Amino acid sequence: MLAAADALDAARVEATFEPLEARAREELAAEGTAADRIEFRRRAGCRYTGQSASLELDIEPADGLAERFHAAHEAAFGHRLDLPVEWVTARLDARGTARLDRVPPPDDSVQVPDDDGDLPLIARNAVDESGIEGPAIVLDADATTWVAEGWTARRSPDGHLLLDRSA
Repeated sequence: MLAAADALDAARVEATFEPLEARAREELAAEGTAADRIEFRRRAGCRYTGQSASLELDIEPADGLAERFHAAHEAAFGHRLDLPVEWVTARLDARGTARLDRVPPPDDSVQVPDDDGDLPLIARNAVDESGIEGPAIVLDADATTWVAEGWTARRSPDGHLLLDRSA
């Protein structure tokens, strides 16, 4: 995609991003995200004609993109060039907001194996709000968490494991 940034209009921007948004909607819908919970951010990679490096900017509004590029280039590099600006890439960030209001507590069913190693093996349900200091290994039904030296693992009131750097 090469287009003169000062000649862009809303119709060209829409024609470029519409298929990207349609694909993103399909992919997020396949993961269970409702259409009304999807947010998009449209970005444009722009550069001075003849250069290879580009800067990424929000593309909307389409008018004024070249001037916004000049300002961004000056902020990043300390100068502007008297060259035309090209729109070279289109980037769409698509986010689906969480489907859950609250994350359910984890499954605490875990068997801790007998181990004579140097590190303690601790079941997640044995970690309380006062926490355990690393080094240690916390075992869960579907995860293993390494608690490094200088860190503390504690359980939140709703059962989630939180790691904090020790003071």
